[in-house]
Amino acid sequence: MTRHPSRRGMAVVGIVVLLAIIHIVVIGSVSSGARESDVQTLRLETLRAFLAADSGVVVWIRMDAAGETIDAGETVDIGTERMIYVSAPDAGEAGTVVIEGQSGRARRRVAVDVETP
Repeated sequence: MTRHPSRRGMAVVGIVVLLAIIHIVVIGSVSSGARESDVQTLRLETLRAFLAADSGVVVWIRMDAAGETIDAGETVDIGTERMIYVSAPDAGEAGTVVIEGQSGRARRRVAVDVETP
């Protein structure tokens, strides 16, 4: 019993087509996983930026209670995060404290209205 060359060729073509389909499926799942990973990273950076801004408010409140002031435009780095004091009233005065937190690509602003006691 002899095999025909055309049958052997069809088997090779079938295997190549099957491998191509598997390759396309794998590439598609890897690229969608990379996009999801990028979104999750941005969410984490956004949370860190908000927490940096919130920490900046706490620092400002403590400094205000001690009678000290922080100038607008001053920055404080905390590891990979940064707090930028956008605007702040003088010590003991009423006004709005605006602080921007940054982490990676994310930026979040927190504004707090301060009243005098």
